[in-house]
Amino acid sequence: MHDVFWVNYRATSMDILSKLERLLEESGVLEGISSGDIVAVKIHPGLYGSVRYLRPAYVRKVVEIVKARGGRPFVTETVGHNPSSSRGTAEGYIREMIANGFTSETLGAPIVIADGLWGLDEVKVKIDGLRLKETRVASAIAHSDFLVSLARVKAHGSAGLAASIKNIGVGCVSRAGKSRIHFHSGPSLNIELCDGCGLCIKHCKLNAIELKNGKPMIDPAKCNRCLICVNICPRKAFTAERTEPPETQYRIADSALAVSKALKGRIAYINVAVEITPQCDCGRRVDTPIVPDQGIFASKDPVAIDRLVADKIIAAPGIPGSAAEDAGALESGSDKIMKIRGTDWRVLLEAAEKVGLGSQKYRDIMLDI
Repeated sequence: MHDVFWVNYRATSMDILSKLERLLEESGVLEGISSGDIVAVKIHPGLYGSVRYLRPAYVRKVVEIVKARGGRPFVTETVGHNPSSSRGTAEGYIREMIANGFTSETLGAPIVIADGLWGLDEVKVKIDGLRLKETRVASAIAHSDFLVSLARVKAHGSAGLAASIKNIGVGCVSRAGKSRIHFHSGPSLNIELCDGCGLCIKHCKLNAIELKNGKPMIDPAKCNRCLICVNICPRKAFTAERTEPPETQYRIADSALAVSKALKGRIAYINVAVEITPQCDCGRRVDTPIVPDQGIFASKDPVAIDRLVADKIIAAPGIPGSAAEDAGALESGSDKIMKIRGTDWRVLLEAAEKVGLGSQKYRDIMLDI
């Protein structure tokens, strides 16, 4: 059983950023930071147009607190899976971050895309997971001395609940790490669909595809399963079989375990349960929050903190006019609120607990401030 500390979102006694500072002090989640440590602060900045994302002010406050402890923080994220999307490269993603107000000036720390320009900067980590025995952690995160996971809570189609486990399990791995979550295997080539345009060869940064007799061939010894070829091929000659929940959730839990192993457990988890939407921040279309703001939570256990947040959301009334009303989940205590995207959130937490990432048993400690 691990302690989960939290503060409500009322500003009757002090402003919310001061509450966040008190929360981090009293919870002790940052005690593992030593003077001179390089500290990765992992966020999801959302895309421009998605106005319900983690506000830069929260990030700056965490950065200030890390600096006060002698740490050397940088704010980080990893590229999206599709290289053609606006967040498919480090260059494109930083442009999105700037549009949403995330700059080194507003955050008080440099921004580093942890897996590099194309999402290929990675560290192989072996694990004894439920599905994965190896995955790829973004190198800048794996090589940090300490990690602060700062997640905005929301529902999620693949994970069920997007909070601490998802923030590190999906957000802290490279492009190839993400493909191991969302796809069963590496790329397959239907040679009959290929017209020999050569785009796959041009975009394969590992030189794993060669043209032979006018047709591309994959060298499995060089391929890291990043699946750039799958996303870039205009004729869809390259394919890969997607996973679906609960398989995806098992793999997210395995991946989170790999991140924890890479950091030797030196991770602090913070969940900002504010503007809890029925979808992730990686799309531009947003919706009305489904429950009232629940507060900010902190723990050293990602499973315990996610479980307490889930329990708080279930205990809260749904907001009329939101997707909660569409799902018939306006009454307090309705578990329907946590299945609003059709995915059972419990599977992710049970998988994470089973692989040894943490425990669903928690001690609920509300700070009366």
